[in-house]
Amino acid sequence: MNIADLLSEHESPRLEFKERFPSNEKLAALFCAFANTAGGDLVIGVEDGTRRVLGVAETDILDMEEKIAAISSTSVSPMVFPLVRVHRCGDVPLMHVRIDAGFQKPYRVSAGAQAGKAYVRIGSTTRQADRATEQAMSLRSHGLSWDSLPCIDGTLADLDRSLLEEFVDLRHKRRGIPIPAKLDTAWMEKVRLASAHNGVVKPTNGAILLFAQSPQEYFPSTALEMARFQGTTGRDFIDKQSISGPLWKQYDKALMFLQRHVSSAAARSDSARVETSSYPSIAFREFAVNALCHRSYEHQTGSIRCAIFDDAIQITNPGTLPDGLNLDDVGCGVSVIRNPIIARVFNEIGLIEAWGTGIQVAQQELAKHNLPPARIELKGFFLQVTSPWRWPNTLAKNEVAIVRTAASHGDITSEEVAASLKVTDRAARKILSALVSREVLVKVGSTKGTVYRLR
Repeated sequence: MNIADLLSEHESPRLEFKERFPSNEKLAALFCAFANTAGGDLVIGVEDGTRRVLGVAETDILDMEEKIAAISSTSVSPMVFPLVRVHRCGDVPLMHVRIDAGFQKPYRVSAGAQAGKAYVRIGSTTRQADRATEQAMSLRSHGLSWDSLPCIDGTLADLDRSLLEEFVDLRHKRRGIPIPAKLDTAWMEKVRLASAHNGVVKPTNGAILLFAQSPQEYFPSTALEMARFQGTTGRDFIDKQSISGPLWKQYDKALMFLQRHVSSAAARSDSARVETSSYPSIAFREFAVNALCHRSYEHQTGSIRCAIFDDAIQITNPGTLPDGLNLDDVGCGVSVIRNPIIARVFNEIGLIEAWGTGIQVAQQELAKHNLPPARIELKGFFLQVTSPWRWPNTLAKNEVAIVRTAASHGDITSEEVAASLKVTDRAARKILSALVSREVLVKVGSTKGTVYRLR
């Protein structure tokens, strides 16, 4: 990506702007964060937020390059290798530093007050990694995953034979995979449901989650928490259910809970009233299975939560995006598998149709049912999918287009509305103000930084 492209982008997990050269501690933390996630670009000499080009002093360039080299080699462990370029934007120079994703994670700050700490990128911010995130990075650097590790406290007797028999029969029917002659230890080791530990064969963590009748006895935070709230906020419960048991059995129970509480909705486009059917089960399957498959099980401090409000379904699961992914990749057919054993089992029984297509399929189903697209966001060390299950009543066709964009992008500006509808900026602001007054959108910020988001 050239400098013009970078300056046209907003700050993100892979892009950071700085008005001036950062302190040694902040620069070391940023280098660690980029190396620990998907790599990234730092541009020095650009104002945060506005992206106004300020430039750096010509006389400081050599000194800045020397500091970058020193910090990357002495303040980050393992060492990182930045690519440093100087670009001219008009008549001022900018310093551009590129850090690639690392292969020896976790990278830590090795000097100063932050020595020993690992950092990651969460959205457009640099955050200290927690212990579970560090463990996950270390495992992936060695080609391992949490679900492939032996469950130290478990035994092969904890795996329910009837569940294993049901699984191999189901995958034979749905995928044509031959039924093994014996469901013995050798077969379980071959398919990574068992692994040796200190000379004793143990079930893997993934096997416990998939084929123990009560995996929550070992991993309490693996229940799926369902809740129906009154209104559009999470204050007053109407119903709730904690769904336990094997992971691949949780989806059917979650779908039944959803269908009890999400009825049909109606929307109006211009003068025509368009009825929408109940929330599509395929979309819910893709969002729920994505959470069950790809959550960070290293984080045993929180469960997957599915909250149903009067206007939306919100699924929140522990863990940021897997290494190498950012929010722009989600829904574009890109797949990074965090839990390969769990994902393989879900794929073989047909809960995952094809790798990397789940979010695309869900969004397509929502569109078929005349429903807004889901919004996918990072909330600290959690990933959250918010999927409206009804349009606000009495929306005109152009208003539906605006709300769709706000739902899928997270926000929308008057400039974007003006360009999309081919109207003046004043007319666009008038349309947006009407949606705000009807409590469809909320206005955030003022002057040039104003954006509009779904309420």
